[in-house]
Order: sequence, then structure tokens, then C-alpha cells
Amino acid sequence: MYRILKSVMLFSLLVICGTLSSEAQLKAKATVYYSGFSGGKIIKCFNSTLAAPANTTPPCGFTATRFGVGDYAIDFGFKVSSRFFSVGGQKVVYRLCTSTNGMPGCAGTTVTSNQLEVISYYFGVADSKFYVVVF
Repeated sequence: MYRILKSVMLFSLLVICGTLSSEAQLKAKATVYYSGFSGGKIIKCFNSTLAAPANTTPPCGFTATRFGVGDYAIDFGFKVSSRFFSVGGQKVVYRLCTSTNGMPGCAGTTVTSNQLEVISYYFGVADSKFYVVVF
């Protein structure tokens, strides 16, 4: 019974944190904070493509760039334009743009297939702390 439970737990861990080519769930996550003095800082992160401890040590191989007020790009270092995303944080509305979605309202900033553009709105474009999860 113990071996079965151990195998199920290992399988669950591999499904949740598998490689990019596998059908894993979580690929990467990043918490980005703009303080007004920096261009955008990744303060917490996880990268499934790196080995420990680099996979949880900020910036985890990611880069956050601030294009303007409330307009960020996060470069994950691997293709994310075909992935699913979840974004959240403060009480604002977020718009996500990739190199392939061509969504109306995107700032028109050119991003690559490795990048995700996050635009935050609170009665207009506004800077905010946010997190992004890539599946």
C-alpha cells in the first residue's frame, strides 16, 4: 500500500511539474513588482526548465521589462505563445498579449513567442503588482 501511495505521489509531481514537451500543468510562474524606481522586478518565481535551486531563485531565468505605465513584457526564455495563462494580483483588470493573439487593445508593443505582455488597468492604465502562471 505504501509503495502504491508513493508511486501516485511521484506521478502527481511529474504531471504538475513536468518538462515543456510533456502534458504537465505548471510550466512557470512569476510575481512582478513595479516600485516606481525599477523597470519591473521579479520577486518570486518558478521555472520548470531549470534545475534546483535556480528554478526558484529570482529571476529564475525570466526577464521583466516595463514598456510604459502598466505595460510589461515577461520573457520566459521558452515559447509561451501557445500556452494557457492565469494572471492576478491587485484589484485591477489585466489584458494579456502574445506574439500570436493580436488582441484588440494590446499596446502594439512587439513581443516574441517567448514573451507575454501584461497590461494593467485601474480607471486607466496603471502600474500594479501581479503574478502570472504559465500552463
